[in-house]
Amino acid sequence: MTAPSGISTVTVNNDASLVLTDSTITAVGVGTGVVGLTQISGTSALSGVTIISTATGAATGIDVRSGTLTIGSSATGATHITATSTGTSSGAGNALRTSGSGAVINATDAILEASGQSANTNSGAFALAGVINLTGGSITASGSNSYGLRSLSGATINADGVNIQADLYGAITTGTINLGLDTRDPSAPIHTTINAGTTGIYATAGRVTGTDVKVTSGNQGVVVTQAGVVDLTGGSIAAVTGVLNTDLAQGGTFTGSGVAITTTGTGVNTAGANSVSKLQDNGSTHTTIKTSNNATGILVRSGGQVTGSGVIVDASGRGIDAGGANTQVTLEDGSSGGNAIVTAGGTALHVTTGATAIGTNAVLTSTGTAAGNAYGAYADAASIDLTGGSVTARGSNGAGLAVTGSGNINTTATNVTATGANSSGILGLGAGEVTMVGGSMLAEQGDLVRSEGGALDVTLDTVLTGTGSGMVLNVLDDAAGNHGSVNLSALNTILDGDIFAAADNIANVSLSGSELTGAANNATNISLDADSLWNMTASSTVSDTVTNAGMIAFSAPDAGAFKTLTTTNYVGDNGTVVLNTTLGANASPSDQIVINGGTASGQTGLAINNINGTGAPTTDGIKVVNAINGGITTADAFFLGNGDYVTNDGQNAKVAGAYAYTLHRSPIISGTDVYGDSYATNDWYLRSILTNPVDPVVPTSPQPPRYQPGVPIYENYPNALQVLNRLPTLAQRTGNRYWGERAPAETVFCKDPAQNFRCTPTQDQNAYYQDGATTIVGGMGVWGRIEGLHGRQQPNVTTSQSDYEYDMWKLQAGVDGQLYENDAGKLIGGVSVHYGQVSTDITSVFGNGNIDTTGYGFGGTLTWYGNNGFYLDAQGQVTWYDSDLYSDTLRQGLADGSDGFGYALSLEAGKRIALNENWILTPQAQLTWSTVDFDSFTDPYGAHVSLDKGDSLKGRLGLALGHERSWKDDDGQTSRAQVYGIVNLTNEFLDGTRVDVSGTKFDSRADRLTGGVGLGGTYSWANDKYAVFGEVSADTSLKNFSDSYEVGGTLGLRVKF
Repeated sequence: MTAPSGISTVTVNNDASLVLTDSTITAVGVGTGVVGLTQISGTSALSGVTIISTATGAATGIDVRSGTLTIGSSATGATHITATSTGTSSGAGNALRTSGSGAVINATDAILEASGQSANTNSGAFALAGVINLTGGSITASGSNSYGLRSLSGATINADGVNIQADLYGAITTGTINLGLDTRDPSAPIHTTINAGTTGIYATAGRVTGTDVKVTSGNQGVVVTQAGVVDLTGGSIAAVTGVLNTDLAQGGTFTGSGVAITTTGTGVNTAGANSVSKLQDNGSTHTTIKTSNNATGILVRSGGQVTGSGVIVDASGRGIDAGGANTQVTLEDGSSGGNAIVTAGGTALHVTTGATAIGTNAVLTSTGTAAGNAYGAYADAASIDLTGGSVTARGSNGAGLAVTGSGNINTTATNVTATGANSSGILGLGAGEVTMVGGSMLAEQGDLVRSEGGALDVTLDTVLTGTGSGMVLNVLDDAAGNHGSVNLSALNTILDGDIFAAADNIANVSLSGSELTGAANNATNISLDADSLWNMTASSTVSDTVTNAGMIAFSAPDAGAFKTLTTTNYVGDNGTVVLNTTLGANASPSDQIVINGGTASGQTGLAINNINGTGAPTTDGIKVVNAINGGITTADAFFLGNGDYVTNDGQNAKVAGAYAYTLHRSPIISGTDVYGDSYATNDWYLRSILTNPVDPVVPTSPQPPRYQPGVPIYENYPNALQVLNRLPTLAQRTGNRYWGERAPAETVFCKDPAQNFRCTPTQDQNAYYQDGATTIVGGMGVWGRIEGLHGRQQPNVTTSQSDYEYDMWKLQAGVDGQLYENDAGKLIGGVSVHYGQVSTDITSVFGNGNIDTTGYGFGGTLTWYGNNGFYLDAQGQVTWYDSDLYSDTLRQGLADGSDGFGYALSLEAGKRIALNENWILTPQAQLTWSTVDFDSFTDPYGAHVSLDKGDSLKGRLGLALGHERSWKDDDGQTSRAQVYGIVNLTNEFLDGTRVDVSGTKFDSRADRLTGGVGLGGTYSWANDKYAVFGEVSADTSLKNFSDSYEVGGTLGLRVKF
């Protein structure tokens, strides 16, 4: 039928009730207001009904002004409502409409179609007022200005499991639209789907909620304006732009919980002072954003606010792009756990022009696949604060963190990694500030910190760092030629790499509790606190000042190439500089501190590492500080900081081989030094001379070298062994075995043939005929003796200007016996063992020390006692030694358990001359050969010590005057006693000992001629079965009387079997 304009084909009014099943209503009209069914009041129920409303103007399928209209399906099918406006200039089609506040439409599985040709809106379901509830079914809205769902302020549409197709907007509201699931079959819930030509969901001052809604749009997935609200849980958005929240005046709020957003353009676009986008998980599923076509994942502008809680962004362009004053992006963990993850082909987090980004445990990754340079996080006149999480830049020529325009980035416990070629950990493209506390920063193929123009401040506090380019800091001009300035402060951080500043650029590095390993090339200022270390790996230059309260350690020379640290000014704050030096002769190679035209002040200890230096005498010595181009060093700017000992004149000294080096300012005399430098007053040298002449006095003779404190001990080592290696005289070893007495005549001539005319003499005859021959005590026996000695020597020849004192004791025991006898005398032979110790104290201008030696060995003797008083004594012994050498000056042992060996041979001859019955004069001579040796060793300072000469040949001439007597005791046994005094002259025929210390020879020889006196005696009893003997003696040099002397004694016991 054809209805006039403004006429409804079916009208329900006056609270009537309409029930239609399997019916068809067709309304066709010209003009506007053609409605298939109008419910003014009452209730209606439609099942399987088809309503077609067509007009040249406005066409409406159903319009409910009051009451409830229920739409369902019948056995023949669903209710199908079509509203078509055919006019081209005006009119719109609305399949369902509620136009009164009390109107309610409940539609189940309804098929709604609305179309129109004009610019007016077409709606599948339009809630002007009231409520429309849709469950299942579908909506198709066609036309340039068509909406699937539309609700105005105060009106509500609830759509569950509805399939919506719309050429313009899928759902638009200034009121309320709730989109959910059709859960009539809980095992297979049906999603609400929106397929829109332009915008899937559009909230203008209204509110849209959605659960598991699937939105597909040809442009925007969701648009929020004018304080509108869209709250989606689950579901998906597929569009050119996922979410557009850009009302600059009033803003809107978008909440996506577990929503999957896929776009070919921006994923979420939020702009405006009151525009808020919340991207979060729904308790089990994260909100995800995936873009293509080099598009941005999240775009925030003009004061917009975005919070990403566990959001996952995968953008082909920038991950997050925020700009504008009061704009803020917050990334945090999701409520169900899991980090916010941003992966981008371009910059992962791009923040500009006053915006702020805050990240907690966020994972930011730039893959570098987008065009242009890409950064993990970029702040341009903006602020980024990251706690935990990670930042990764994988593209080339990028950076983990980048700043410009006075932007700043602060990270706490964040791991920053740049893996691409020429990508830096931190990049300054202009002015900016980066502060990292904890975490790590690794530039696998680029610089750790790089600046290209502008002023950059970088603070690294307890950060684990690494760089693949070998560059910790690289300061360069930008493309326009603007210079850069970087202040790099490292606190409790280890930096491994070099520092470089191009010409006219500034690179300031401050280390606090930190370690830098690398070189500096044109750095501006470098400072170290007391807990910092700079391991300098190559020659370095600092254009302004080095301030050192910590340690600067030059690395060991590579292939003999020593290094220099060149700086205009150097300020020592009780710091240390470790230099490598070959401690040898003048001008030996060494690392150097070079003061180029400025001043070295404060105090700095120079710690010297000896590189293969064996020591040598010097004059000016080895230059370690070189002041050039008018450079000045203060008088106390440097001192030797790692001396091995303090010299007698209070200087720290370093040991090398046989020599010791001390540190001095200025050459020995004015003029050109050994380097050919005529302006060397402010230079510093290591010297091995004993004294430093005061400039400008010219020494009249070469200054003596300064030997190391071990040298006097080494020089006197063989002397100590010789003390224990010596052999005694015959009297000292055995006491007296000659006894002068008138022995009874054996027989006398008589006239008794029975006794063969030889009769035993009577007592009176014996007194007349008694024999005046000497008695020699022979037979087999054992003996032992102890010997003690104290001596002091001031050698006549000593390279080390040393004196020594010694205390020696020795135990010797032996057995001897008569081997042969004839009318001329007796031959006595024996063997012995011995054990002894000697403690030697050495003093020298170069140092003091001591040697403790223990010796043990065995020997043999062979003695001829002639009846005529002549004797000849030969003895020999071998001894093994164990010695400990200690330096008091160095306060440490030089050698422990040093093994030695010695042997000695002696030949002594004498003649007893009886002056009368009791007095005997015995001239004697003795020649003794003694040689000692010890195993070579290397001392704690690398000095090789070996013996060059250890032989001694001494001759002794002696004269003894003795008094002796014998008697018989009450048992008729003979006792004897002898006392004697002796004077000796002893001469050393050889030239003393010589020790080699790392190629330098050290000689020692005592005065050749000594004189001595002694007093001794023997007492025997029981017919010579037992005898005790002993001697005390004193000897002195005859050249320097009493300066070199010995006092000693021996006491022995002999028992005859």
